[in-house]
Amino acid sequence: MSRRASSTSRATATTSSSSTRRSRTGARASPTATHVSSRAGASAARARWDDQSVSAPLRRIRRAASGDLLGPLESAVMERLWKRGPATVRDVVDDLGRSRGLAYTTVMTVMVRLQAKGMLRRERNGKTYVYRPAFSREEHRARLSRDLARGLVSQFGDAALAAFSAELDDVDAVHRAALRRAAKESRDAR
Repeated sequence: MSRRASSTSRATATTSSSSTRRSRTGARASPTATHVSSRAGASAARARWDDQSVSAPLRRIRRAASGDLLGPLESAVMERLWKRGPATVRDVVDDLGRSRGLAYTTVMTVMVRLQAKGMLRRERNGKTYVYRPAFSREEHRARLSRDLARGLVSQFGDAALAAFSAELDDVDAVHRAALRRAAKESRDAR
């Protein structure tokens, strides 16, 4: 058989094998059935994607409501620094690593990323860096609350404002006065 004939027969074999699929039972399925099932799979994937795109902001909101938008290890590092003050990576590894079995490089990566996010400040001390929180836990929560409120209003508009208003109806007078003071201080700080 010539080279040309063998390549043609290979191409035909490839075409015929790809146009007819076998099911799990071994029976042949028509190309149309395969096309329909792949179309159904695509719409199911699209539905999952739509669900994920809607629920992603809600997951962020739930995480923010729980106190932070940081990951679990980032939160643990920040809590350690807020409680005990400035520290090197080794200090944090010694504190957190015992209970969690963390590698030095893992903690170092997290601290460098927190510094890049603006959560930590670092100063060189000899051959090492000493990290300290860029702001207090209370300042972090205030910033987080402000960002969360802005995000809710920008994403949900009037519905978010109506929900805030409805929640304020359930707040007693003392807390309402505290909220007004906090809002005034926030406006003055801008």
